[in-house]
Amino acid sequence: MPIPGIASGRNRYCGPGAIALLTNLSTHDAAQKLRDVTGRTAIRYVEWEPMHEVLSAYHTLGNRQFASGRMNLSAWMDYAEAGIHLVIVTGHWLVADTAKGLVADNHTKLPIPISCYKKRRKIVRSWCEVESL
Repeated sequence: MPIPGIASGRNRYCGPGAIALLTNLSTHDAAQKLRDVTGRTAIRYVEWEPMHEVLSAYHTLGNRQFASGRMNLSAWMDYAEAGIHLVIVTGHWLVADTAKGLVADNHTKLPIPISCYKKRRKIVRSWCEVESL
């Protein structure tokens, strides 16, 4: 399964961007779904639970895994199992296709090779595998 969407729309933050990439929603619609879940009027930083709740309507998510030690995104891409993953790197949400070596977030809009990604040296905090429904 390739990364299905494009992170486009009026909301420019990473949480709605990651949801847009995985669901084909606009970032504005993704932010609205997060507002519905959290009750907040502004969506800037999103915790794990609201992301999981919104994405569970579209995909089956694997168990959340935590990084042991300080592994940067480039090293993690080699370490992780092949597939699509929702990843948190130092407070930033992104989507990674480890089989193809691609990452995408609200800045790139589309998947790009990890070697071209400016935040590839950020430390991975946690991740989960994303499976199709």
